[in-house]
Amino acid sequence: MNRKYRIALAFSISLIFHISSSSGQEVQKFHVFKLENKIGTEEVSSSNKADGKTIHIVIRTKDRGQALLLTSSLSASSSELKLVSRGHTSRFKKEQLDTTIAVNGGFPLGNNGSIKMREMLIANWQIAGRPNVVKSGLDGTAISIHEIIEPNTSSNHKGLRVFLINHGLDEIFWTDMEGNGVFMTTNDTEGDKREVVADQYLPQFGTLNQQSTQYLLQAYKESSSTIGKSYAAIAILGGNIIDVARGGELQKNTMILIINGKIDYVGAIDRSLIPPAAHVIDASNKFLIPGLWDMHAHVFHPSYLQKALLSGVTTVR
Repeated sequence: MNRKYRIALAFSISLIFHISSSSGQEVQKFHVFKLENKIGTEEVSSSNKADGKTIHIVIRTKDRGQALLLTSSLSASSSELKLVSRGHTSRFKKEQLDTTIAVNGGFPLGNNGSIKMREMLIANWQIAGRPNVVKSGLDGTAISIHEIIEPNTSSNHKGLRVFLINHGLDEIFWTDMEGNGVFMTTNDTEGDKREVVADQYLPQFGTLNQQSTQYLLQAYKESSSTIGKSYAAIAILGGNIIDVARGGELQKNTMILIINGKIDYVGAIDRSLIPPAAHVIDASNKFLIPGLWDMHAHVFHPSYLQKALLSGVTTVR
């Protein structure tokens, strides 16, 4: 048996074990939030059949007055996983899945925003030896996972574990030490921020959400190529300035000097003003305009900042 098959088999077996450990329990309840406002619930139950175990997930939400329902079931046997998921993942999109995956087919993580699905994904990942990536059983793409190790975790969060999951977009997922889902922050299929919290952790929603945002920001800074190197002095030479304060008047072949992050000089090129260690940027034949302000920005994920920068927006509110 090759390594790839052994890992996949471990995934299937671990899922069966994880489902079996929760069989016979009452319905698990999670609270679903959108932009920190409660919009519904996720309820989870389990059932046993001769050929395996099944987790049933029902997500009921009401988003801006529109009632939404999504039902999912994930069944595991010794040889395969079967996912059935039908309903709205947001106001504008639906999920319609009915797929069976062999033991070497990966994990079927859909777009339904379920915290229980993340819980089972992490359980499988742990048993499989915590590989760098898990293959999606739906489209074959990579799902990356790593645990965030924080030595100075808040006393409110002692006994919890935190994971960064990326399947196209970073999301934060919390569990207790037994692997039970506690809190998750992600984005729904219309791009809005979604938070899900276990019933018993509802009083900690605010602190879990704030800490998750910090983790997302840190992950973005560590992975983003848009975070430039910091310089004490920057000189931008030869550019053409569009002066919006003077009705769009064009100033050609100019110099802009930035000292400690603030504009110190704008005008004709004067190299005597440039500090010896300054970083010099050649802006010849380019146009310089002030950064745009977006005074009604919906920045629901740190990666949205990159989209703003590409549009010339440097300040959002």
